[in-house]
Amino acid sequence: MTTQIKHHVVALMLGVLSYACPALQGQISFVSGEISGSETWSGTIAMVGDVTVKPTGSLTILPGTRIEADWRSDEMAGGTNQNRIELIVQGALSAEGTEGAPIVFTVFPGNPPQTLAAGDWYGLRVASQQVRLRHCVVEYGTVGLSVESGDPLIEHCRFEKNQRGLLVGAGLEVTLSQSEVVGSTGVGIQGSRDGKLTLEGCRLLRNSQGIEWVRDLILTGSGSVISSNTQYGVLVQRKFDLTLTGCEVRGNGLTGCAESRRLVRHGGQPGGLHHRHTGRRVIIGTGT
Repeated sequence: MTTQIKHHVVALMLGVLSYACPALQGQISFVSGEISGSETWSGTIAMVGDVTVKPTGSLTILPGTRIEADWRSDEMAGGTNQNRIELIVQGALSAEGTEGAPIVFTVFPGNPPQTLAAGDWYGLRVASQQVRLRHCVVEYGTVGLSVESGDPLIEHCRFEKNQRGLLVGAGLEVTLSQSEVVGSTGVGIQGSRDGKLTLEGCRLLRNSQGIEWVRDLILTGSGSVISSNTQYGVLVQRKFDLTLTGCEVRGNGLTGCAESRRLVRHGGQPGGLHHRHTGRRVIIGTGT
C-alpha cells in the first residue's frame, strides 16, 4: 500500500503502510490499497480508496480512532462498488474501542461540506474468522457491515443511518451483543438463507424494516428490543425457528396477520417465546 501522511505542508511517503512516526501523531493519514503485513491505525484516518486487509494481513485500530471515507468516491475504483469506498477484511481486524473512546467509521463531508446521507461510502466487508469489533460506530454506509464469511465478534457496536445496517451471507451464524442497529433507510439486518442470528441485549429501532430474511432463519433473542421500525419488525419469506426470551417486539408500522399479532403480544412476556414455522411467508412484530 502507498500511504501519504500529511503534516501541514509536509508529506511523508511510505512504501508500506506505517503509522509509527511519533512526530506525526495526531495528524491525518491518507490511505488506500492493500495491507499484507501488520498495521496499526490511530488518530484520524482518511480513506481515499478501498483498503483491503489481505489474508496475510493484520489491522489493529486503536480506541478513539476516526476513519473517514471520501464522500461518494473511490480512487481504487474496485470492490463491490467502484464509486464507493470499502474496507475489505480477508485477514485479521481488531477494532476494539472503549465506551469513552469508540472507534468511528464515517464519511468526510468534503470541502465545501456536503450533507451526509446513507450510502455516501460502502462500509465494512468481512470474509474472515479473525474479526473483532467492540465499541464501534458505523454510519452512512451502503451496508454498515457485510458479513461474507466467518463469525465476527460484534459487541457494544452501533450501526446508524446506513442503507442497510448488516448484511449476512448464506449459511452463516452471526451474534450481536449489546449493540444497536438504528435509522437504516432500508433493512436493519438482512440475510438470504440458512442463517442463524443471535441478539443479546440489542436494539433495532427506527429502521425501514427490523430484520428481513429470505428463508431458513434461526433467530434467538434475549433482552432485545425490535421497535418503531416503519414496516415490519421481522419479515421471513419462508421457514423460521424463533426463540425470544425477555424481548420486546412492538410498535412497528404495518399490520400483520393474526399469528403475527399473537407473537407480538406474547413475545415480551416472562419466560419468553419459542415458535417454529415452515410456511411460505411470516410477518412478525407488526402493529402495537
